[in-house]
Amino acid sequence: MAITQIPNGRQQFFNADGPLVGGRVYTFVPGTTVAKTTYVDNTGTSTNTNPITLDAIGSAAIWGNGAYRQQVFDSLGNEVWDAVTGGSGIIFGIVVSDYPTVQLADAAAAAADQALIAPAEREDVLFKQDALDALYEAADGYPYFVQAYGKVTWDVATDSPVTAKDVAVASPQAEAELAVGFFGSRYERATPAERDYMRAMAQLGDDPVQTAQVADELGRKPSSVSPARDGLIKKGLIYSSERGLIAFTVPHFGRFLRAQPV
Repeated sequence: MAITQIPNGRQQFFNADGPLVGGRVYTFVPGTTVAKTTYVDNTGTSTNTNPITLDAIGSAAIWGNGAYRQQVFDSLGNEVWDAVTGGSGIIFGIVVSDYPTVQLADAAAAAADQALIAPAEREDVLFKQDALDALYEAADGYPYFVQAYGKVTWDVATDSPVTAKDVAVASPQAEAELAVGFFGSRYERATPAERDYMRAMAQLGDDPVQTAQVADELGRKPSSVSPARDGLIKKGLIYSSERGLIAFTVPHFGRFLRAQPV
């Protein structure tokens, strides 16, 4: 009998201010406003309300079948994100916590293993360890991306066990889906000035950068770009890792921005 860490039974939602206490989560068929059902556990027998109201710690138990368009709002009705999420063909737990960026430690990686392995095993499908390792590397240790890459890998794999080669084949499609449904939706939430600020951050690299460097990149005084920085923090697109330093809340955002036409 293999003993592994149990994945969290509930998922927490965050914005730049912390847990979304009393927030609301709407789920739709991707690309539409047609409501799509989610479930309170992996049996798929008891359904959630739509919208789902988050509890006193900003959490909910959300399980789904296939892909979803997910709209999340804080308790005041401000949109936090609008993105495509979820698995495909089988019941996956939707990993939704994305602020700030948290990379997978060994213990968390074991939990992420189960998030992919457990539903696949119910369909008599296995993931080889090299496939799991490749998923973590492609996701840069970000739990949501592990499942995003895992969903597409599941779609393209022709046989069991799923291997690292399957992950390599799936990665371009997973990246394209994230560009539209995940990064694109976040980018669209930003004002033109905020987009300029993020592009300047991206040009400086993927590590936390000094706010003064971003201002220099823009050819502006730091005080004149503070409103854009503050707006991005409030929207949960960037965060301050320590005084004077800022970073994107999710990995790969800088890479996405560098690939966009100016």
